[in-house]
Amino acid sequence: MRDEATRLAEALDGFVAVVDVLDDCDWPRPSRCAGWSVADVVGHIIAVTDKFTSFARAETDTPRTAPAPRGDPAPLRRALAESVAASADAWPSCDGSRRCRLPFGTFSAVQAASINMMDALVHAWDIAAANGIDYRMPSRAIGPAIVIARRLVTPEAVAGGQYASGHLLPEPAADAEALLLRLTGRDPATGPRR
Repeated sequence: MRDEATRLAEALDGFVAVVDVLDDCDWPRPSRCAGWSVADVVGHIIAVTDKFTSFARAETDTPRTAPAPRGDPAPLRRALAESVAASADAWPSCDGSRRCRLPFGTFSAVQAASINMMDALVHAWDIAAANGIDYRMPSRAIGPAIVIARRLVTPEAVAGGQYASGHLLPEPAADAEALLLRLTGRDPATGPRR
């Protein structure tokens, strides 16, 4: 689990780095995640990360996402830092043979870490792209995130509103980051210019 723990930590650290660039006045602004503000995305990442941390700590094999925290930027920044630190502490010692039972399927411990990682990667992009922040996904994390995205982003998941419309089909020539964005219903061309 050490490699998975490292990749997840890098993805979450990248998310925090994007959030750290923002001023408090940026939090109500929309992100590239349809219908979600920057604050909504931050709250979602806290809730999802806490859910998977409870699995990594062996508190439960059926973790559920609590309601996303809301509030002013300062408490959300603290909650994000605490959530990321708890995740980094829990995952390296997670028993890789455990199974994570989620409402949409059963996953290995590696896959559970990858779900959290994929979420952090694409939502960091959602905030960065909407606010003109230069962001590159950690290269070691993209491959495993693509693998889990291919499992999760099904027509049923899109119809159920878990992912954006599948109108953006993956293109074989796209780089890995663009492919992950397309798989999760995002248009990489709408990001900040590099």
